[in-house]
Amino acid sequence: MKIQKFKKKNFNSVVDLLNKNLTKFTPKISVYNKICKSFLLQKNLYAVVAIQKDIVIGYGSIFFEKKIRGGTIGYIEDVAVENDFRCHGIGEKIISKLTKFGKKINCYKIVLQCRKKSNIRFYKKCGYSTGGFIMQKIFTKN
Repeated sequence: MKIQKFKKKNFNSVVDLLNKNLTKFTPKISVYNKICKSFLLQKNLYAVVAIQKDIVIGYGSIFFEKKIRGGTIGYIEDVAVENDFRCHGIGEKIISKLTKFGKKINCYKIVLQCRKKSNIRFYKKCGYSTGGFIMQKIFTKN
């Protein structure tokens, strides 16, 4: 298993992985190329995939934002590992790779949120701690 930078050829596999493990939002196949192109053109993004035998088994991304007072904050999102490969350290390797990249570009802080209380233990194991409350408003597409 290896962790490598996300590539265009990984797009369909990652969308499928996220649909199975995080959310049922699926873009229409007719717009996949457009979405993938705009995703890859972002300058404030670093994304990785976990690959085993040329199959995507994990994914994670970190987005960066310059703050008004200076400094950069990183937001880790969409961390997912195929069910059959969980509890083998793959998620930790993904988080570690994203965190190291954030440190490399001098983030003063990296944040993430998880939907399930049961995931808190995993993220604490990766060196993260709870730091407040998350409020959100989700807009759904019809």
